[in-house]
Amino acid sequence: MNICKSVLSVMIAGAGFVGMAHAGTLIGNAATASADLVFTTPSELTNTLTAVSGLSAGSVKENTLLAQGKLATTNGGGNRYAVRVMNGEVNPNYDDGMKIISGNNDGENKLSVYVSIDGAGGFKTEVIDGIVYTVGSNVSSGNYSVNTFGNNAVNGGKITADTYTVQTEAYVYNL
Repeated sequence: MNICKSVLSVMIAGAGFVGMAHAGTLIGNAATASADLVFTTPSELTNTLTAVSGLSAGSVKENTLLAQGKLATTNGGGNRYAVRVMNGEVNPNYDDGMKIISGNNDGENKLSVYVSIDGAGGFKTEVIDGIVYTVGSNVSSGNYSVNTFGNNAVNGGKITADTYTVQTEAYVYNL
C-alpha cells in the first residue's frame, strides 16, 4: 500500500516535470508598448430656451423665430449637438423633426415648429435610437432656434392667440 502511494506520488511529480520540459523558448529581444489611460470628468450639458417677445397671432411667415436656445458644456470646448422638440405630435407630413404643438388654453389651437442649429455647415436631421434629432453638421456655437414651419398650414396659415409651450431636449453628439 505504501509502495502504491510512493509510485503514485512519483507519477504525479513526474507529470509536472514533463509539462515543464515541453515549455516554449523565447527568442530575440522583447517588444514593449505602453499607453496613457486618461480619465476625465464627464462634461455637463446645460440647455436654456428663451421665447421671443412680442409674438402676434394671425398670419406668420414660415421660419419665423419663436425661441432662442443656448447649449453649453462644462468642458468649454466646441461640440456637435443634437436637439429636438420633445412635446407635441409628429407632423404626419414630415418625418424630419417637425412637431405640432397644441395651445395650452385650447387644445384645438395648433402651432407647427422645428429646430435649427447655428454653426458652420448648417444642420441636418438624423434618427438616433428611433427619435428624430436636429444635429449640427460641424462643431457649433451651441446656439439653436425654434421656428415656425410651413406657414403654419395646420391652422390654414394662421396662428391662433394662445400660449404654446415648447420643450427641447439636447445632447452632445458624437459621430
